[in-house]
Amino acid sequence: MADTESIFQRAFDIGEQEMACLKTRDVEGADCLARERKGLLDRFCASTGDAGFRYKLERLQHQQAHLTQEARTLQKFLKQEILRVHGQKKRYTGYRDATNVSLISSHFVSRQG
Repeated sequence: MADTESIFQRAFDIGEQEMACLKTRDVEGADCLARERKGLLDRFCASTGDAGFRYKLERLQHQQAHLTQEARTLQKFLKQEILRVHGQKKRYTGYRDATNVSLISSHFVSRQG
């Protein structure tokens, strides 16, 4: 029973760290922590002998809802950032096209007169 409590507490703590990573927009760190948390949750669900199992599952469900909400917020931010960068790329391409000077000479014209 103490083992399930330590697994639960570790999974909950990793969930909090994952939330912090999402808030700081550290996607790679959040991904690594999510994978670790998944393994702990699998172990926790395999050992259902704990008396407060339902309460702990409800806490984890609540935490998961917050993580999902934060991930969606990050997704919206990243989408806006991609659209902004895409607009800048179009603008810079327009500037480049406007500054290209076409040469008057041709390969078929003699330069020596």
